[in-house]
Amino acid sequence: MVGCGALGCEYLKNFALVGIAHGEGGGTLTVTDNDAVSVSNLNRQFLFRSDNVDTPKSVAASTRVLAMNPFLNVKALKELVCVKTENIFDDAFWNAQVRRSFFFSSFFFFLTNSVSLLLLIETRSGTRSHGSRTRSTT
Repeated sequence: MVGCGALGCEYLKNFALVGIAHGEGGGTLTVTDNDAVSVSNLNRQFLFRSDNVDTPKSVAASTRVLAMNPFLNVKALKELVCVKTENIFDDAFWNAQVRRSFFFSSFFFFLTNSVSLLLLIETRSGTRSHGSRTRSTT
């Protein structure tokens, strides 16, 4: 995963809570961000605390999600993904990520489409069920 900003923090938290890259044989979640936590990040990125200021974002975020799920296999890098780091993020690195990401893509495709389908069914039927009561929305 590239970046530990607002979206990156949200994804890391979700991956930790659902058990992605979890335990022995569960793969490794590699996260990289070449930026450090600043005071202005503290109100926008919930994984960071004041003691993280000047700490690399990838290290601070990985440490925080390990507190949520100590079985998460996470590797924090501090590199920018660009031409200068092609020796780190080479073809072998990306090919390994693609093989692992098939599960993530399938899982999130299923999850997203299931929620969308439920919302579509609810909208088309014109009713919403709340426990044992049903009421019309029209």
